[in-house]
This record gives sequence, C-alpha cells and structure tokens, in this order.
Amino acid sequence: NPMEDETKKYRGELKVLYTQSNQLIFNYNHQLWENMYSFNPVIVLITLPLIQPNIDIWISDVSNGTYLFREPEEVHQFITDSQLENDFSGLVSIKSQINQRIVSTRLEYYTAMAVVVLLIVSFIAVEIYSSLIYAEMNKKRLFLQYILGKTLWQRHRNYYIKMIVISLGVLGGLSIWQEGSGFIIMSLFCFEIFLLFFNTSVAENKQRLEVIKND
Repeated sequence: NPMEDETKKYRGELKVLYTQSNQLIFNYNHQLWENMYSFNPVIVLITLPLIQPNIDIWISDVSNGTYLFREPEEVHQFITDSQLENDFSGLVSIKSQINQRIVSTRLEYYTAMAVVVLLIVSFIAVEIYSSLIYAEMNKKRLFLQYILGKTLWQRHRNYYIKMIVISLGVLGGLSIWQEGSGFIIMSLFCFEIFLLFFNTSVAENKQRLEVIKND
C-alpha cells in the first residue's frame, strides 16, 4: 500500500514515483485475452530483506514465472555463467507458450469443425429418412390429395407443423444455453425449413410414381 508512508504505519524508506496518467501497456497476457492490456499499471521495487521471513515464497513466486526475451539460449547461458540457477525455479518463454496455444487452438478448431460437419450430415440424413417414412406411410392419401389439386402445404400441413414445433423447442433451448447465437439459430431454422420442404417434395414424388405403377 503506497499510502502507508503518509499515515506513518510503514517502517522503512518508501519512495513513490508517479508516472503520467492514462498509461496503456501491452502485457503479453495470452491466457486471458480481455486482460492483454494494463491500464495505469503499478510497478513495485522491493529489497529482499524487507520481505522476511517469507522470502523463499516470494522468490519462488517471482522466479517461477513467464518471461519475454528474444534469445532464450543467451538467457540460459547468462544465468549459467552468472551462477543464478538456484534463483530461478522455472524459466518459460511467452513466445513458446503462445506458439503452443496457437497449435492447441487450431487442433480444437479443426476438431470442432469436424464435429459440426458430422452433425450436419447426420441431421440431413435423419430429415431425409423421416420424410421417406412419412411419405411411405401416407402415399395413397397424398396421391389423392395431389389429384384433387391441393398444394404442397395443404398436403403436408400437419407434418410441417409438428416438425417446426419440435425444431422451435430445440432451437429455443439452444438460444437459452448459448446467448448471443441468434443469427446462427435463425440460419439453422431457415435451413431446416428449406430441407423439410425439399425432402417432402422429393419423397412424395418418389412415392407417387410407385402408386401409379403398382396401385
């Protein structure tokens, strides 16, 4: 607490240097992206005897950190030549950590894309299968309604309503679970509506030809 010197509670010499306000410094924080910049940071310089008796904990906490340097080999060589190995319990380069993070992020991205593609293919297959089963079970009724001049919506209205209600329920739950995904959810809903109309139309045409041929 830099104000302790003014309240006379701090014993020892304390010198406070005030820097220019509104300073924004890039701090290479690659783990929390929202904290990559420090606003008006405070730098504390202390001498080791002042932090007794917890000096070992402080040294371990400070030395086992992440450092930014251009040539890691030169840094290691300097530490070895200066016999400072015992003062550093760990020496990690931010550059190496960022490279590892990029590799892991790319792997997660490709894995997620593969899962999304698999889900889309599975979804389309289920939609096609459902439409074929529906058209097979109702082929004669649909054929008669087609002869009577009823439109696609009139022939499949009940089936469309059931499928749309189910989709709205699932997508509604998804929107609650994933906030801010409204555009993706609307795109999925529009794609499903198109797929639903297309599949029922193709399946009905297929069953209509079988009815004409066999019945």
